[in-house]
Amino acid sequence: MKTREEWCQLFEVVVGRMPTEIEILAAEKSLFNPKAILPISEGKIFEESAVADKMVTPDDDEAISVPFLEDIEKSGNTSSSHKSAEKVILEPSKEIIALPIVSFVISGLTILLSLVVKSPLLLLILSLASLTLGIVSLAVNFKKKKKILSVIALPLAIGALVIATSVGLYHATLERFESIAQSSFDADWDYSEEDIFEGTFDGTLYVDSEAPFHWTEEKFKSLDFEPDTITSIITVEEVVDKYGKANEATYSDGYLTLVYSDETHSKYVDLSFVRNELGDWVLNHGYMATEAKDIKIVAEEAYKSTWTKEDFDKLIEGDYSRPELGSSWKDINSKYGKPTFAEYILSNYGDGFTRELNLYYTDWSADAGKLSDVNLTFTEKNGEYFLTYKYSE
Repeated sequence: MKTREEWCQLFEVVVGRMPTEIEILAAEKSLFNPKAILPISEGKIFEESAVADKMVTPDDDEAISVPFLEDIEKSGNTSSSHKSAEKVILEPSKEIIALPIVSFVISGLTILLSLVVKSPLLLLILSLASLTLGIVSLAVNFKKKKKILSVIALPLAIGALVIATSVGLYHATLERFESIAQSSFDADWDYSEEDIFEGTFDGTLYVDSEAPFHWTEEKFKSLDFEPDTITSIITVEEVVDKYGKANEATYSDGYLTLVYSDETHSKYVDLSFVRNELGDWVLNHGYMATEAKDIKIVAEEAYKSTWTKEDFDKLIEGDYSRPELGSSWKDINSKYGKPTFAEYILSNYGDGFTRELNLYYTDWSADAGKLSDVNLTFTEKNGEYFLTYKYSE
């Protein structure tokens, strides 16, 4: 073992320069072993135990003298000293295996879940996490001599990402096609059902164009209108048996409608039926219209419109639940005179009977600045009628 000064002198002779502070600290760990000069000058780190086992004896110190090293330098033969120094045990460069192992686990989990899970988003998140860990693992262990796990982890993560993306696209495409197919099937089924019914509809069962009109307000009010097909109990056959055949029947948008009217069409009844779960047509809603003979009217050819757009805009429409908020029929009648047509409508849409008054003011040859057609609907409450709907042109 040499002293610090002697070791530094030997270092300068062998290497050709003075050692740095870091090299001196490394020399201290080797107990200033002359055999460690070349490895230390090359930046290699030694374990104290390994160097201690290789410590030279006093005889070796005497043998390795400055003159001897000078002779070595002159002869240029330093191979034996270099080979001896290479035998010193170096600190191993170990791979950090935690990152690639976690990446392995997530990649494997992604591949397994892609076989049973139909969630593209979950698979994508897992595969991206695995890929991120694979990249970080390879970056951290890039300068390590042994990095086999990191090298394997990255391509495995890329494969998991490809599989997850493919599975996600497959499920998304499959769901899209299933949705399109279901929509097409529903449309075809609905069309077929209506087409089959219209094709097999026998009008003679419910219709007689010459049938007399026997309806009264009392008969209409005796009907039990029910919008729920489960609780509705009156079928179309029962209505026809009790009140006779209709003058015409129509089928549209899932509704079968029977129309009863008198010869002058001043009175008519519309009854609409829907098919329940058992396939029976049951009463759903309806209305009855009768001419308002208590209201004086004027013939269209004799009527001259006095309505202006300003007058029409001033009319107030009430809500059907609170018709009293609208303009009163009495006030309108006193100001604008007789209409050209008036009728009462008694209706029931499953929420009870409602009475309305429809008025028409029609003058197709109205003067400039006058409205040619005004339609007003009033809803009855406590014996009075209030405006709930208006239309003009």
